[in-house]
Amino acid sequence: GPWAHLYPHEAVPTPIFDFVEEAIRWWDHWLKGIQNDIMKEPRLVFYEMEYMPPKTFFEHRKGRWVTEEKWPSPNVRNKNLYLNSNKLSEKPKESKDIMEVNSPQNYGMSGGDITSFGIPGDLPFDCRYDEGGALSFRSQCLKKSLSILGQPALNLKVVSNQKQAFVSAVLVDEAQDGSQALITRGFFNLMHRISDTEPKKIIPGEEMDITLLLQGVAWTVSPGHRLILHLGSTYWPIIWPSPESVKLSFRPGVSKLMLPIRNKTNSKDSELSFKQPLEQENNTYKTIRPGSVERDFKIDLKTGLTTHRVCIDGGVFGPVGKIFFEDTKTAFHDKSERIYSIYPNEPLSAVAEMKQSRFISKENLEIELETWSHQTSTKDDFILKAWCKCWENENLVHSISWDYKIPRNGM
Repeated sequence: GPWAHLYPHEAVPTPIFDFVEEAIRWWDHWLKGIQNDIMKEPRLVFYEMEYMPPKTFFEHRKGRWVTEEKWPSPNVRNKNLYLNSNKLSEKPKESKDIMEVNSPQNYGMSGGDITSFGIPGDLPFDCRYDEGGALSFRSQCLKKSLSILGQPALNLKVVSNQKQAFVSAVLVDEAQDGSQALITRGFFNLMHRISDTEPKKIIPGEEMDITLLLQGVAWTVSPGHRLILHLGSTYWPIIWPSPESVKLSFRPGVSKLMLPIRNKTNSKDSELSFKQPLEQENNTYKTIRPGSVERDFKIDLKTGLTTHRVCIDGGVFGPVGKIFFEDTKTAFHDKSERIYSIYPNEPLSAVAEMKQSRFISKENLEIELETWSHQTSTKDDFILKAWCKCWENENLVHSISWDYKIPRNGM
């Protein structure tokens, strides 16, 4: 579905369906032997999204439900698009020219969260904000729609000037007005080109042949739109930066994007009809004070320091605020703050900091918990510091701190 990391009967964006009812029907069939025909329904159901002007929050996603009977599906074929000079083309066009990218360390500002909880500000916004830091490849305007279903892959021949590096790949849908909506993305640590368990240093200047898998997606690209592939050597703050500034090089016409294209509409697509969940009345708790979300990034124009900040009054799952459970006469309040900062030309300037607090009160009992964590790195190590403190009726009853140095080991 199009949802955030939530259950399908209570998730955003819509459309939603009665997931609880579907689960009960499935268990009824397999545990109780009830013949309810659930196994006659399509085995695989996907929500095929379509372009919407990029925003960081959607209440509803445009699209349609589609079905397949098995996976891999004979209804899905690979379409190859070659990475020619700044173009995605159906035929390779090799050249002696070399294409290079040396992304600034703050590239990735439009990336949002890698896993959204449906909180305002979570989703990636217009990818044009990052295009200047990427090596970009554009297709021609599509003459007819293109349905992508599955996991796109990149076969890349790439050269790095450093012994440690990664590639970020962002596939976007560009509308006629130039706005760019994220379709999917993926990353590849080049020290893992041979093994994920035994990282091996890159030989600078040596061409590597890798396959980068992007996240699975169901998406239809409309006629008149273009596909764009952005390749970068950073993606902050979703990916921790390599120890040194990396320049990646590519030869035109020898790398390709492999798109899983759905050939035709399944006759069962139009037969899908999901039961809508019943509206549930909240009798569990009441809100004493509403929550809030603050989310932004800013650039210090004197120093170039880029800072991302997320502050949620209600905790990491959303702006719940302060709530009260009537049955147990207990008040509950979470707060969280995440701050990520980096200078555009200094990979070792990366800092990730998180603070979280929890307040619980009941009758004559007041409990407060606070945690803090802080991460930086050197060329060889991650430096992690953290502490946790707990108070009962304003008396400190527990305090512990950590100070770790962890070898990067190719990360």
